[in-house]
Amino acid sequence: MLNPGTDLLGLPLTPEEGFVASRLDGVTDLHGLSVGTGLSPERIEAALEKLVSLGAVSPPEVLDEEESAAKDEPAAKDEPAGVHRKLYETTLHQLAAEERAGRARAAEEPELSAFCFDPLPAVVQALLENPRFALAQARLVAAHHRTPSGLEALAARAAFAADAGVRRALLRNPQLPAALLRRLHGGRRLLEQHKLVVSRDVPEQTRRAARELLRSRFATAEADERVEVILKTEGR
Repeated sequence: MLNPGTDLLGLPLTPEEGFVASRLDGVTDLHGLSVGTGLSPERIEAALEKLVSLGAVSPPEVLDEEESAAKDEPAAKDEPAGVHRKLYETTLHQLAAEERAGRARAAEEPELSAFCFDPLPAVVQALLENPRFALAQARLVAAHHRTPSGLEALAARAAFAADAGVRRALLRNPQLPAALLRRLHGGRRLLEQHKLVVSRDVPEQTRRAARELLRSRFATAEADERVEVILKTEGR
């Protein structure tokens, strides 16, 4: 969609670029524009790039939280964590830190999942050395652990970092480090990054970090990604 007040007649556009501009409605996607104008997707992209460079169409900006109607992907089903949390708080928490770490390395259920609520990164590291530690426990740590170093240790395991449930929990964790966010989300398409920026399911500091990531990525992204996010977010 064109920016308000844009005077197409005053811009140095070719007839083809002006034709494409006249068809922008904030709803039609790249394929629809190609079909509707009879132009190839590559020529549509080139015209949109020109319009962006002239300020007729804006690259996406972050919506305020109150303005955002975008929804992130549905939350994963909550883990049955109540029993494990209670076990940790009533039995394991009172143990010395070294003893907790030692027991975590060899723990079996239900203690294995209970130790996922331990606040010490050393206990998280010990859990990661336990061969019984699996995705169910990784999701608990991602959701409930509250130190950046513990979350970094978890995400350093590629199998866990690649799991959608772990990634969702990390993004919702208020202690997610900005560097880890960049590692988890920096390679995603611009449109996915925009969804994170406007999501109400993540903490404000994560949205701020995602905003900076989107802005830096937009400047270097491929043309088709920039066009996609401009069209699907109406250039906001």
